[in-house]
Formats: sequence, C-alpha cells, structure tokens
Amino acid sequence: MEFSARISEISKLAVDATLLGDGKLDISSLLAGIYTVAYDVFLKNCGTAERSMTTLITAATICDISLNGYHFPIGPALFQSPGLLFTQLSGEMKGFDFRRPVVVNVPSTVGELIHAIYRHLEGRTSIDWKHAASATSSLFGHLTPFKMNEPLGGGNLEGQPNTFPNSIQWLAPLWGKSASVRINHPELFILPACIYTDDRHHFHQLFDEIAPPAVKRLGTLRGTQAIDPSWVPWILQFSIEADLLRGMVYLNSSELATTLARHSQSLSGGSAIREGSLSAVFHSVYFASKQSPLGVSLVRKIAKILGVDSPL
Repeated sequence: MEFSARISEISKLAVDATLLGDGKLDISSLLAGIYTVAYDVFLKNCGTAERSMTTLITAATICDISLNGYHFPIGPALFQSPGLLFTQLSGEMKGFDFRRPVVVNVPSTVGELIHAIYRHLEGRTSIDWKHAASATSSLFGHLTPFKMNEPLGGGNLEGQPNTFPNSIQWLAPLWGKSASVRINHPELFILPACIYTDDRHHFHQLFDEIAPPAVKRLGTLRGTQAIDPSWVPWILQFSIEADLLRGMVYLNSSELATTLARHSQSLSGGSAIREGSLSAVFHSVYFASKQSPLGVSLVRKIAKILGVDSPL
C-alpha cells in the first residue's frame, strides 16, 4: 500500500517540477529503500528491465489488486497474503507491452493503461475485473451512504441504540459507491495524483463521497466532516490499536502512554466529542492490551498526562 501511495506522490512531484520548469528531477532518488525492493521484485517477476512511468503505474495496479484480492473492492484477500499475490500477479505480467505511452497528468492515458492491464490479467487468471466491480456496485450501489454527522436513528429503529453505530451501515454503501467509481475511473484508486494534477474539481467530485471521515496528522485524528459523538469510539479504535501494537515494539511504557494520550485531542470539537475521545482512548487501550497489567498501567499514565481521573 505504501509503495502504491509512493508512486502517486512521485507522480505529483514530477508534474509540479515540470510546471516549475525543473526538468532535472531525479525520480529514481525518490523511490528508495523498501520501495526499491518492491519495484525490483515486480520487474524481476514480470521479466522486464524497463524502468519507466508505465512500469511504475503497472506495479501500483498490481499492488491495488493484491491488497483488495481477486474480487475487489468487496474486501481483502482472506486466503492469500497480499505479498504473495503481488509476486504471483507480477509474474503474470510477462509479455505485457510496457512501451505504451502514459502521461501522468492526463487521466485518460492512465485509465487506458490500467484497463489494458486488467485485460491482460483476465486472459491469464480468468478473472473479469470490471465485472467484479460491477457486481459489487449492483449489490451495494443502491444504498445511500450513511452520513457521519447524522445520528444512527435509534429513535426510529426499534431496539437499536444510538450510542454506538453499526459501521456496516456506513461501509456497505461506500463499497457500492467505490465500485461504481472504480468501473470508469480505476485511476482514482491506483494513481489519484493523475486526476488531482489534471482537474482538482473533478478529483473532489469523485473522491469526496467516499473520503474517510477523518485523517491522521501529528498523532491525532482530524475530521474531514462533522462527526456525531456516537461515531467517535469506532473511528478511534483502529487508530489507537495500531499505535499501541507499534509502540509496544519501539517504545517504553511512558513514551507509549504519551503517544496514546494524543488521541484524546482527536476529532476535537464540542465537549461531547472531547468526552467521547477520552472515553474511547481509555476503553481501547485497556481492551487492546487484553485487560492486562500493562493496560491498567497505560490507562493510569494517560490519565496523569491529561490531568484527569483514571477510570482504573
């Protein structure tokens, strides 16, 4: 995923440099470390030495398929490692014509390349990629995406509480909407920079309806739209658990508590949002650490850092 995102970033930098009159930008220097390893794996397995924007975008397309599985965008590959699938599909690209010209800020050329890759793989794997997206769109596309700034409607749905929303009610319609967009604009998911650098207004027309409700910046989540307090625990849970698992490897308990405490400032808005963020931090930390002594210790340290009473 990071490799694919890196290619999009490089494309954006290349377009910006060209517009500024800098024709000497060394793209290869921007694709270093683990990104170079992934690119080399792709080139080796598909049997080409061609290092070009065409092979970079092809590699990003293989990344997208590998992360989502054969039947994207319904869900990830459950029975095969994305890394192994990336290697396998890279090998299936042998014989593909990488001389196809592509201009990164002309979305139609990127889209044509991606569809050519799909057709090539369809002949090798018997998977109809466009049909898979169409099927997902038919299954979920008629649903209306649930708005993050609207209550779940507990008062209207008998027996359903409005304190903790069901994420599927929001995610399923987004799967359908994403599939509908992917049918005609797969480049939005594979090389979003190509649309953004060409027409920002068109980019936001396609992206805003499926945009995440929050983005992470400097250790805290910031809402991209108004968010009802009842959504806070669900949004924060995954971010907190990721930081906890990563921090248990690299940080001591005090440093980890400081990192996790930043989440209390996430999605800050009204007092209800702040209270929900704080409650979600304590809850997620405690249960993600298996209700262990470490969890109790972290909750107490976080409370001390924030100057509030510890619930444990």
